[in-house]
Amino acid sequence: MVQFLIENPVLLLSLVIVLSYPLGRVQVRGVRLGVAAVLFAGLAVGALHPDLQIPESITTLGLVIFVYTLGLNSGPGFFASFRRKGLRDNALVIVMLAIGLGLTVAAARLLQIRPTLAVGLFAGSFTSTPALAGVLEAIHDAFPAWEQGRTDPVVGYSVTYPMGVIGMILAISLLQRLWRVDYAAEARRIRDIAVPARQVHNRTIRVTRPEATRETIRELIHTHN
Repeated sequence: MVQFLIENPVLLLSLVIVLSYPLGRVQVRGVRLGVAAVLFAGLAVGALHPDLQIPESITTLGLVIFVYTLGLNSGPGFFASFRRKGLRDNALVIVMLAIGLGLTVAAARLLQIRPTLAVGLFAGSFTSTPALAGVLEAIHDAFPAWEQGRTDPVVGYSVTYPMGVIGMILAISLLQRLWRVDYAAEARRIRDIAVPARQVHNRTIRVTRPEATRETIRELIHTHN
């Protein structure tokens, strides 16, 4: 079975996606992994054999789509935040990155970790896939034939990424209990582009009249308005 997956990387990718979907929907005390389950499923499958890999073209395409959709989703809110407390919040992020960098350098020197492995640890601890991709591209451009230079960052990233996800979930869960955060009250108080002003309601409608299925919703509104 493993050899069959090695020879069929597209099927391997499909298997990881199929496994990650139900895993991401498992909810424990109101918390679930969501899309982060893809990495956990990939780590589990990849641990079966070192040759279980997908083509680099698929990796690049996935990264491009990830960065593009992330920009569409978070870009407007990022720039709108500067009208309120964006400078303060971004300064806090820079401080966090500096602390993480300092801890990574200290751990690398204390434990004698290779620099290529350390940069992967740094990217994974902040769950930053674009940072990992940037490191891999820089190493590939500078040393095209250096195989270990491309595998070390991935190994380091895979080790710390799960801890970054689980640690963040535990920290948020603990702090919202200690500080008694009321998300509904926060949403009513905040009014910017990133937060809707009205509460969203879900409704399920069952259509029982056959004639209603012959027209589009726009045509039905126009006819019966």
